[in-house]
Amino acid sequence: MTSKQSVRSIEAEDKALIFLHIPKTGGTTLHSIIGRQYAPKVTFTILGFDLPQRIKEFLALPPEQREKIRLLKGHIPYGLHKHLSVPATYITILRDPVDRIISLYYYILKSPQHHLHHEIISRHMNLTDYVRSGLSMAVTSDQTLSTAPRK
Repeated sequence: MTSKQSVRSIEAEDKALIFLHIPKTGGTTLHSIIGRQYAPKVTFTILGFDLPQRIKEFLALPPEQREKIRLLKGHIPYGLHKHLSVPATYITILRDPVDRIISLYYYILKSPQHHLHHEIISRHMNLTDYVRSGLSMAVTSDQTLSTAPRK
């Protein structure tokens, strides 16, 4: 089977794939691999620092365009399957939460475009300061944060 045949069969399926890319888990590689399996016209990607705006853009797609989506991927919350016209399967990659936060801290330090870079640099925050600062919900771990009631 050629790659064009496999893309056509994926597009025609009555199901979608949603990749929840949790930052600093190694998901960029998987993001790229999955993206090559679907045509751009059936893909919607939500990345970047203005995630609420990108999610609004997805929700604002005309119904006929949203009905074609078979791959939804990016830094997105659970629940967007409700806005697709076909059943969806979610996938993600998890990483040791401590390793993930350490990686995130050093990524922010070396990335001037990151929205927290200036804050961390200007306040001379070390890793412990960053974790305790409350600057980022990522520190609470997107992987383990639960909305379930506590006993």
